[in-house]
Amino acid sequence: LTLGESDYYEMEITTLSNSTTETITTTNISSTKTSIALGSYTVKVRVKYGANYSDWTDEYPFVISDPNAPKNPTWTLTPNGNNYDVMVTWTKGNQVDVFESESDYSRQHWTVNTDNTVNATNASTNEYSYTFTSVAQGSDLAVSIVEYLNSRTGENTSVSNSSPLSFTIPIPCFEIETPTAGEITQTSATLNGLSAGYKVYFSGREEPYVIGEEETSLSLTGLTSATHYTAEVRSYCNPAMERYSSKTVEFTTEGCYSPTNVTITDITPLQAKVSWTRGNQNLSELQFQYLLEEKAGETYTQVQTADGYVGTSKTFTNLKPATQYRVSIAEQCGTAYGTPTVVTFTTSTPGNFVAINTGGWGIPTTWKDRRIPDGLGTITINDGVTVTLGQTLVLTNSYTLTNNGTLLINNGELVNTTINNDLGKVKIAFNSTEQGKWSFVGVPFAQNYRLETIAPYEGSDVAVVLYDYPNGRWSNDWATINNIVPVAEGFFLWPFYYGAIIFNNDYNTDGTPDYTLNNSDITVTRNVVNSSGGNWMSLANPYPAKLDIARFLSDNSEAGLQGGVVYIFNGSSFGVKNIDSLLVCEGFFVNFSESGNDSVTFHKTQMTSYPSENNTKSKSVQNPWIEMSLVNKRDKVKFYFVQNPLAEQGYDKYDANKLFATTGVAEPYFVTDGMNLVKEEVKELPYYATLNVRSEQDTLMTFVADKIPEGYRVSLIDGEQTIEMNEGSRYTTDITAGENADRFKLLIQNNVGLNQVSQTDITITNSNRHVAISAEAISNVEVFNALGQRVYQTKASTFTLSGVQSGVYVVRVSTAKGTKSQKIVVE
Repeated sequence: LTLGESDYYEMEITTLSNSTTETITTTNISSTKTSIALGSYTVKVRVKYGANYSDWTDEYPFVISDPNAPKNPTWTLTPNGNNYDVMVTWTKGNQVDVFESESDYSRQHWTVNTDNTVNATNASTNEYSYTFTSVAQGSDLAVSIVEYLNSRTGENTSVSNSSPLSFTIPIPCFEIETPTAGEITQTSATLNGLSAGYKVYFSGREEPYVIGEEETSLSLTGLTSATHYTAEVRSYCNPAMERYSSKTVEFTTEGCYSPTNVTITDITPLQAKVSWTRGNQNLSELQFQYLLEEKAGETYTQVQTADGYVGTSKTFTNLKPATQYRVSIAEQCGTAYGTPTVVTFTTSTPGNFVAINTGGWGIPTTWKDRRIPDGLGTITINDGVTVTLGQTLVLTNSYTLTNNGTLLINNGELVNTTINNDLGKVKIAFNSTEQGKWSFVGVPFAQNYRLETIAPYEGSDVAVVLYDYPNGRWSNDWATINNIVPVAEGFFLWPFYYGAIIFNNDYNTDGTPDYTLNNSDITVTRNVVNSSGGNWMSLANPYPAKLDIARFLSDNSEAGLQGGVVYIFNGSSFGVKNIDSLLVCEGFFVNFSESGNDSVTFHKTQMTSYPSENNTKSKSVQNPWIEMSLVNKRDKVKFYFVQNPLAEQGYDKYDANKLFATTGVAEPYFVTDGMNLVKEEVKELPYYATLNVRSEQDTLMTFVADKIPEGYRVSLIDGEQTIEMNEGSRYTTDITAGENADRFKLLIQNNVGLNQVSQTDITITNSNRHVAISAEAISNVEVFNALGQRVYQTKASTFTLSGVQSGVYVVRVSTAKGTKSQKIVVE
């Protein structure tokens, strides 16, 4: 286009937002407009030919806007001492350069900000990175990047800025070395490679262990054997922000061992001592499970058992003369058990009474288990002679003690079958359980006993609490030395030191004894009022011999004793004893159906060693109770069931339907020392008892069948699973916090006799590695793994499969009538 000197171009720029038009004239074929505000525009151009104009060009729209925000941020971290150097990179928001000449046109710039502080600016558009130095580990680095445009060089006026690109870089903690597990035993483990400030989060523990200064290891105790554990070790570089690095350590504890060197010593007609050596000599505080079984014919019957036994020896008492017994000792590692070691022994046969030494009665030695034959005549203990009665002495003739002769009854029995009471000095030595525990006792004297004459053994001291009958509760005050304990009544005694308590029989000034041993019948009558949990009477064995509970209950069958049972205190709680005996000085309770003037009677024939007319043992009371326990690491709740034809079906006065931990029972039948006891009587069987097991927290709970009398069959129903509970059986499961009202039931049925069991009636139950077998005359039990290898063999009806891996196994039971094999799963 060729133009004259006066010709020019005319350009109109229209702002669309307000329709304002600006006209620009120029003689050049291009024109630049600076400092235009953000907004939308159109532009058109025409040319002047002298006095004439050309047509306008079409309108061309354009937009003046902010630059696009930066994008695609990335960063890399490089250690720098105890900190990090952080290099941040990004790409510009507008990938097309908005300038052509560095000297003539607008340029693209950026700024980097942290915490509203400009860290850096850069005028070069070819660099889109920045490095922060010495950033603290565990911190958060907040970054903001803004791009902007400047006007033409020299004007130095910003046209516009982009929106910021904002992001936060979490700066991690430095990685720690992986700790290691060392010195792993059955119940403990050590974590090595730790440093001060580390926190160790361990399986099942709510709060972490915190490693102290100069500590490099952590000992974990109280673990369960053959169990897999996980520990997370954390190093916090910023505790306030919960910023840490961590490593995980996993280990498995060793399985239980079998005790060794199991020996039987001190065998007498009534007792024997078993001793053993720990299978794992590296552990000094192991607990053990023992089981004592009595042989009758070709089978064994459980007599005594206990879990959590501390020590490496146990003396079994109250045994039968000339009887074979079997003892099983197993290590108890947490909740697991090792393979038991089994030995047998036979108690000795008692003979006639003889003096231990040829010197005769005048020698102050211990009389052992002997019987004085008829026709021996009167026995006299001379002045100054002390005879210790360690076990049973049955007198079929009269006996006397001179004023200065002393008969010390120490955990033994003095059964006098004549009408004579002894005269002279007698001491009753009662072995208290241990220091700092209550004992419930009485004294076997014929007269009311004054507490002043208690002689604490070897300088120990005692405190006594008596029952307040008018108010139906225990006294709030300690008894004094002038208090009188009525004949055959019990009281609580607290020993301040270890050792026996001596109940002295001293002399009056006229040479007669203060007391004589009781050798006659006694009736106790008390006005019983309704107290917490029932109408209770506090009693004690009134004889210097064991008292047969079955005979006592039979003689008092018309007294209205609730349930036909007595309640025994074991140092911490009460339990029911049906077919057993009370020791010398042992106290007990009975509960009457109604309050009022109630009486019970003791007869000397109730002594266990008192000869009966037909020389047979007394029969057990009718309808013995099923005794069960609910146990976790904190608590133990006992509960009982019995069939009573006089009860109403669903009789629930003593409610066994609401068991819970920790620890409590709704409507407790009797409560002492925080222990709760519940009972339930039902008229007909079978009977379903719903157990509401309520817990304050998630926990591991074990159902234990402490006693299942002959004639009963008990099944524990856990949801869809049914577990047959033989006597001694245990079933352990997880309990969730809160109510478990619809989960557990007990099915109580009449059992069939062994002569009705066919060869197909072999039941094998597995619960948490505890295997229980219900069958007649078991001859052999074998366990095989999936490869057909035998991994366990026994003849016991219950055993624990500890020390084997998880998987499928086959249990084969052989009896005289047949064989049965069944698969079980061991977890």
